[in-house]
Amino acid sequence: MDFEKQPRKQQIKYDLKKQSVRSFGSFNSPFVAIEKPENSRFVQVFSYANGLFVNNATFVYPLLQVYDSEKKLISSLKPYEAWNSGLPTTLDMQGNLFYKTQFTLPQNATYLVFYVDSSLVGEPVRINWLSNVGGSEYKTLRFTNYSELGITFL
Repeated sequence: MDFEKQPRKQQIKYDLKKQSVRSFGSFNSPFVAIEKPENSRFVQVFSYANGLFVNNATFVYPLLQVYDSEKKLISSLKPYEAWNSGLPTTLDMQGNLFYKTQFTLPQNATYLVFYVDSSLVGEPVRINWLSNVGGSEYKTLRFTNYSELGITFL
């Protein structure tokens, strides 16, 4: 697996439809492999929704595998699940709906592999949709394998 270098404090977007696919246990998933920038302790992942309208949008549930400098697996991480109150979503300046999560990286993390939980494809998820004109409401979206991920190291 080749690991891309990425700068700190700059969001890079990855279209999962254009990424390689590999097996992660019992399912296959597109993935992004990155070498962690020096002095980065956190990584933010933005899962952008597919679809023109909130009512029919889908997005991915991002997972993370963390490896040391020898490329040995340290841990597998998943986002905080705020299902009871609805996943917090918002719109960016271009009107794109996204869900943002942040992972704290272990001290000895060197390589990261971002992928999606394909076992959730088609499953409904409740979101708390915050409009860019104010207000919020609950909507139901579905998970998919393919979306756009934004990744920022802090």
